[in-house]
Amino acid sequence: MRAFLVVVFVFGSAGAQARPIEQRPVEVPTVAGTGYDTLDVNRLSLVATRGSIIVDGQPITDVRTHGLVIPQIKHVLEQRLAARAKPELTMFLDRSLPYRSLIEIAVSARAAGVKELYFATQTNHGAVAAPLAMPGAAELAAAATPGIMVSVLEREILVWSRSGLEGSLAKPKRTIAFEHPDVLRELTATLTEIADRWWPGHLRDPSRILVLQAAASLPAQTIAHVIGAVRATADGRVLFPSVALAG
Repeated sequence: MRAFLVVVFVFGSAGAQARPIEQRPVEVPTVAGTGYDTLDVNRLSLVATRGSIIVDGQPITDVRTHGLVIPQIKHVLEQRLAARAKPELTMFLDRSLPYRSLIEIAVSARAAGVKELYFATQTNHGAVAAPLAMPGAAELAAAATPGIMVSVLEREILVWSRSGLEGSLAKPKRTIAFEHPDVLRELTATLTEIADRWWPGHLRDPSRILVLQAAASLPAQTIAHVIGAVRATADGRVLFPSVALAG
């Protein structure tokens, strides 16, 4: 039986400026850059490692959760957001942090009133980020057909659909083992074929949403690679610009 945390977010629009991640006290995931956008350094920031969390320069000393919310993160963010025109947050997460930590931080940010979340990574050419926005019920309903899902397990990636039109969780459209030498390329190729069939030439179709879920223990580095592979092809063609994160 496969169990996941049930939380959903959607990736949205791009940022503007960038500076080297090395200037921040965290070893963020490294990526090729495909599927990511330029990082805007003017947003509120959260830096998280296995030993510490810092929100806009303020250390978080109590990381106990109530459900999936870390109350101290929520409290500090509420204070900081009160002085900002845009409720945005960039998360600089250590590459070894588990997916559950990403979800807890994201849920805490949402509870504080953050409307757009950005997941920062690093390339050979500088900092990039995957932008996030929380979807409403209407947006998810619009994505019901075919309801593309990508489930990242400990040893394999499954491509399926909630509708069953592109496989199901029990019988996925595609199962790709992490041992495959081109696992990310195969993932992108599978999703490209699906996108071309369902949304030919309709990049902004509201149903063109992919839901990504992962095992709670998977590291942020693995999640970062998958995010890039589902958002765009290797040559930069936009694939699934709206990617929902689920448990």
